[in-house]
Amino acid sequence: MNKEQILIVPVSYIHMDNGFTGSVISTESSYKLYDSIGVYKPFYEIEKNICFIRISAFLLLENDKGEFLVQELKDKTKKPCYELGLHSYIKSYSGNYKAIYNQIDYMMHSYFYSTSTKNIKFVGNIRDQGNATVKSILGCIYYCKVDSDKFIADENYDYTWCNVNELVDRYGRATSWSKTIIDMIIDNSIDNYIYK
Repeated sequence: MNKEQILIVPVSYIHMDNGFTGSVISTESSYKLYDSIGVYKPFYEIEKNICFIRISAFLLLENDKGEFLVQELKDKTKKPCYELGLHSYIKSYSGNYKAIYNQIDYMMHSYFYSTSTKNIKFVGNIRDQGNATVKSILGCIYYCKVDSDKFIADENYDYTWCNVNELVDRYGRATSWSKTIIDMIIDNSIDNYIYK
């Protein structure tokens, strides 16, 4: 039984379209989006409850060579086995003030020897209501340029830095969220949110 507590929001508070929704607020404002309406509940209590949306921090990480971080399952026979960026539910240790920021800060310090959250940019949100696996999850997407030499790999996954052509080659094995973002990288539409 998974007793880890994660941030959830009642589904009635989430008014996001299916797919990607671009940011209309500042990065600073995005960190506090769910502080007043979210609560922490043990994962086992809400895992199959469709009345709650789990909030997830999604880090889209690019190095100075224009390559994006991807993580793959050790077992390559599973589908999908390939995921763009890093993801994490907002855990209870992130507290009730700037909970998303606190989770991102924790992730960055867990995966990089030396890093700063100052250049992180809120890009938007992502949902896939047609995919039962992620239907009850709202991904808050943040983009950051990082030094890939300072990356610390988690032993549970295989990690690679991929250029756009390599992202396309792995497309068929990617998660639905990854496919949506890869499409936006390919047609440069994500730049409208990263550089605005």
